[in-house]
Amino acid sequence: GHSYASGLFPFGNGKSQESSSEAVNCYYGAYLWSLVRNGAGNSPEKDTSPQTDFARLLLSFEVTGAQTYWHMIPQIPGDKTTTRPKIYSDSFVRTNYMVGNVGMNDAICSTWFGTEPLYVHMINFLPVTTAAGELFLKEYATIEYKNVLSTIGEIDTAWRGFVIANHAISDPLS
Repeated sequence: GHSYASGLFPFGNGKSQESSSEAVNCYYGAYLWSLVRNGAGNSPEKDTSPQTDFARLLLSFEVTGAQTYWHMIPQIPGDKTTTRPKIYSDSFVRTNYMVGNVGMNDAICSTWFGTEPLYVHMINFLPVTTAAGELFLKEYATIEYKNVLSTIGEIDTAWRGFVIANHAISDPLS
């Protein structure tokens, strides 16, 4: 599962969520806050309070949901090692690599502010925190950079640092 960010009232296509990373970081923040509240900030592995366990559970669900419904890796013909579920058509996956908005009745590759691939990929990367390394697996970040981000050309200054941070997940020395 995953969160829906539409509040109380659905749009024409039902409830939806655009930025999977915002939801992940919400639960990551809840996890960090529970560590502080329970005095385990210096040794999180020792915190087994119900609040921290619940925050860990929510964070785990949200990361798994984002990796399942937003991060798309094309199937390689004959590859039997890929265990990712096939949710979208091959052409949709090969064209986009990232879903921009998952709704109750659809999945689209755009954002509220534009259709550029850079926008779709970066809205699902922001904000940059240590949770990004859990959300964006190295395998996905490598494929995403190679097939999408490196092909964009000149990247506006406002987005450049985020693209570099994203690329650092797969190639920290570049």
